[in-house]
Amino acid sequence: MNIGNTRNRWLLGALGLVALFYAGDAGYRKFYEEPAKDHERTLTTLEKRLADDKLKLAKAKRVGEQLELLEQKSLPWDAEMARARYQDWLLQLAQDAKLTGTSVDSSNPVSVTASRGRGKAPAEMFKRFTFSLRGRGELGQITRFLYDFYRGGHLHKIRSMSLNPLSDGQQVDLSVSIEALALPNADRQDQLTTIASEQLAHADVRDYQLISRRNFFSSGGAASAWKQIRLSAVTSDVRGVQEAWFLVGADPRTQVLQTGQTLSLPSLELRVVSLDDTSATVDADGSLYRVAIGQSLAEATRVQDATPEPASPLDAPPPAGE
Repeated sequence: MNIGNTRNRWLLGALGLVALFYAGDAGYRKFYEEPAKDHERTLTTLEKRLADDKLKLAKAKRVGEQLELLEQKSLPWDAEMARARYQDWLLQLAQDAKLTGTSVDSSNPVSVTASRGRGKAPAEMFKRFTFSLRGRGELGQITRFLYDFYRGGHLHKIRSMSLNPLSDGQQVDLSVSIEALALPNADRQDQLTTIASEQLAHADVRDYQLISRRNFFSSGGAASAWKQIRLSAVTSDVRGVQEAWFLVGADPRTQVLQTGQTLSLPSLELRVVSLDDTSATVDADGSLYRVAIGQSLAEATRVQDATPEPASPLDAPPPAGE
């Protein structure tokens, strides 16, 4: 009987320990582990919200900076003042480029609004102006006009442009449709911005005159010009300085150039790079060619990676943008 009682007591004690273990485990999970997990989930949620809020603030800051820049480029908010100032600016560009027969027209501005919610009047976001310009000039003059236009830092863009050749392509009739915007918080009351745009690839207008030299409107453009430049001789003056003698034009006239000197034609610019007794190496529109005595520029060989290639303005790669 004592042995049985002892065994029962041990069994009851073991059972009590098991019950105590499960009770302790349940208490640990309920009062520590689960609150810790809840706390971790809450912390993760708060951290995500904080990161989202920081991202929204950063975006809002960038939008604010972009809006401030746009306001610096905006036309004046006063519609009549904006129209008058911008028309004057376009006419001045045309005058600087020496265009003729220039006229500028504009339509009434269109107010663009956005809803501010139920029961509130729409907010005016900006005014849109439309201008049309017509003028006439050589392709080089139109190139100058477009260069000056894109150097202007106004909130504007060309929506459409047409070029109609006249006089066998020597003159071009230009028609341009332009859109410009005025923002409510423009930082000027009655003047256009003086900010210069930096969107052009090159800062010097001379880098764009290749367009006019390769006048694709004119039958007397690049191809004809290359055929009408012929190296007739290479001589030396009284000081021993070598000179290249070129026959230029359909009614040939002689042009004498030394190394480093340039021959400028409406459709081509040619610079003498080096001379020897039988040939001249020239830079024509940014590429090097070797032309022998008696050859025209169209018959010259292109100097590229020491491998001569037949030179022709029709084979040469077009300038960027064509």
